[in-house]
Amino acid sequence: MYKEKLKKIIARAYKDEEFKKQLLGDAMSVFNEYGMGVSEGKTIRVVEEGDSVTEDDPNVKTIVLPKKESGELSDAELEGVAGGQYRLNDIIVCRR
Repeated sequence: MYKEKLKKIIARAYKDEEFKKQLLGDAMSVFNEYGMGVSEGKTIRVVEEGDSVTEDDPNVKTIVLPKKESGELSDAELEGVAGGQYRLNDIIVCRR
């Protein structure tokens, strides 16, 4: 269920620029809106591919939104992002 909701969020971000801005600016409220609350003390942040990311806080989960080159992401690409297997130059940029 988590993966399906995350796929919906990512797909909507590609279609709706205002939603994407909200997701990038306040991911926690978006995740709560979709019924995807996180454990107390944990935080989710969403950044765009190419943004500088440091993983220095174990309580912060970072999800990297891949740049959309043309068209929409395929189901396989969405599944990769949602499932934590999206790779960029052999580096996992989205973890679950």
